[in-house]
Amino acid sequence: VVISTATLICTVPSGATPGLEGKGKISEVSGQAITYKTSKGVSVNVTVSPCAKIEWNDGAKSFSLGQMFEWHGYKSTRTGNVAQSVVIN
Repeated sequence: VVISTATLICTVPSGATPGLEGKGKISEVSGQAITYKTSKGVSVNVTVSPCAKIEWNDGAKSFSLGQMFEWHGYKSTRTGNVAQSVVIN
C-alpha cells in the first residue's frame, strides 16, 4: 500500500500533538511553507496542508509578507507544525 504525502499531512499522524494554534505576521513564504513572527518576536515555521481550509480576507488570494497569519493544526517530529486551517487578514 502506498500512501501519498498529501494523505499523511492531511491526517494527524500517530504520535503527533493535535490542537495547536498560533498567530503572527508572515515574514517568509516559500510555497506552502510559512514563517511568521509572533507578537513576542518569535519566528515560527508552519507548513500549510494541501487540504487546509483557508479563509482569505481583505482581498488576499495568496500568502504574502506582512499578512496576519492565524493557524490551527498539529505538530509531529516528522512533519513539524502543520496547519489544517488558516485565516489570513
